[in-house]
Amino acid sequence: MKTVINYLKAQSGTSPTEVFGIDVAITSFLKAFFRYSRAAEFFFFAGSDESAEELKNLARSERIDFSRCALIPSANPAYAMQDVGLLFRPDPNLGDHIWRRLQIPGTGYAVSSIVHTLSGERIADVMLQYLTAPTQVGDAIICPSRAIRDAIKALWDIQAEYLQHRFRGHFTCPVDLPVIPLGIYTSRFQTLATPQHRAAQRAALRISDDEVVILYVGRLSYATKAHPIALLKAAELAAQQAVPKKVRLVMYGFFKPELMEPEFHQLATDICKNVQVDFVLNNDPRFPDGLWACGDIFSSLIDNIQESFGFTPIEAMACGLPAVVSDWDGYRDGVRDAVDGYLVPTISIAPGSNLDVATHYYNLRNYGDYLIRNNQTVAVDIDKAAEAFVTLINDKEKRIAMGEAGRKRAIENYDWKAIIPAYEDLWDEQMRKRKSAHLNHPAPANWPAAHPSYPDPSSMFAGFASTHILATDRLEILAKTHDIEIIARHRMNMFGMDMLLPEDIMSKIMGVLYVNQKRSIQEVQDALSITDTARYMRTIAWFLKMGLMRLHRV
Repeated sequence: MKTVINYLKAQSGTSPTEVFGIDVAITSFLKAFFRYSRAAEFFFFAGSDESAEELKNLARSERIDFSRCALIPSANPAYAMQDVGLLFRPDPNLGDHIWRRLQIPGTGYAVSSIVHTLSGERIADVMLQYLTAPTQVGDAIICPSRAIRDAIKALWDIQAEYLQHRFRGHFTCPVDLPVIPLGIYTSRFQTLATPQHRAAQRAALRISDDEVVILYVGRLSYATKAHPIALLKAAELAAQQAVPKKVRLVMYGFFKPELMEPEFHQLATDICKNVQVDFVLNNDPRFPDGLWACGDIFSSLIDNIQESFGFTPIEAMACGLPAVVSDWDGYRDGVRDAVDGYLVPTISIAPGSNLDVATHYYNLRNYGDYLIRNNQTVAVDIDKAAEAFVTLINDKEKRIAMGEAGRKRAIENYDWKAIIPAYEDLWDEQMRKRKSAHLNHPAPANWPAAHPSYPDPSSMFAGFASTHILATDRLEILAKTHDIEIIARHRMNMFGMDMLLPEDIMSKIMGVLYVNQKRSIQEVQDALSITDTARYMRTIAWFLKMGLMRLHRV
């Protein structure tokens, strides 16, 4: 059975310096899939012509002959997807494909997706679809961290509680939530952290050999990434306590929005008296390979619910840097406390205390404002962070040992070479589950809709017409060859012919009536052994509309 990947090219930031995690994750996944998949052929359901072209480019970048790739047409899912065992999409927007599965005979395909973040109303609406759509056994949402898995469960509990209260039903989601981390190319990061890179980068920033550099890499935004106060204060405390060691804090990334840049600079000036802080933009031409080599300690003290996994700690580990990160969401999955670095405790308010923030967000729909208001109630333990910094600043051997432990962990657990087989093993298991499960059809029998928002118009608008065609109605043919030729000349008459019976069957219907006028609709259908009643009735209605036949009611 085929595994098909649904791909829609992501839209990145508004400037070349903006690199968003989801864009990186999806592109990296596809390239890794080409490189490490066990598949002999690759099947894709492209969301646009631009997406199809991007797939070709990605295949070419991995030296894959695109003749090994097949694009599944989207016009007729019931036909195109009937031999598909699993459909995967590298984001959670699978709602349409779950509904389209109803059109396929039998159990249809399993669906699999990844969720990258859970903050905001748009992703909450997407996750609600998994509760209300016809999801079934064998479907899965891959979570990059245990924290995201638990957050999805909490969101579904909240959404289901309302549905159960409103409709007096029982709503549980059958979708599995396996945890598989996102991947990186560890070999690439090892090449970015060479002694040559280190010397060049530190020279460009005028960092002396005896300075210990705490390096932050990522988006510089107190709204959508991390409030910088914990990192600035912890670095300042560490610089005070580690005397005579010299400490430098380098923050590398891009400001989002740009108006935050002076705010970051001013806060650093006000707080940091003993530690020098350098802000370096990720489009700085002096550093085409980033700044991974210049650091001695990596730190990211995240406090934002927008975060879900955290690439940068894993990338830092691949570069051989010990990591001091907040004990927060997916960060705690990657960094082992006191092994690869240190997890800094975080604290927040108890559940049920921030409904006012949710209400404010619902009323104003300002996502950045919502994130800021929430992360103002999250605190990172500044003293513990400073303590971790001092330990590593004063002990070079510990820095090296932790860095090597992290490098080994990144290679063994987070390299795409290990991640892609985990995906494919999961997909195989999903297909086995779906094939062996006794599935009840998730929609009512003869349900007049393709989706709740796409009802059968003949049912929804049944009261518009004076009457409806009956199988007992008799047909009289009126058309001559010349009449048919005139009708066929005009596109407006031939629109939607793919919803009718083929032309050869239409000719046979007319032939039956030429021989025996005023036969009933049912008699004509039986005579020609037409099994698709809906298509047949539409065809009869078209004959009547075009004036090619006349109906006689018994």
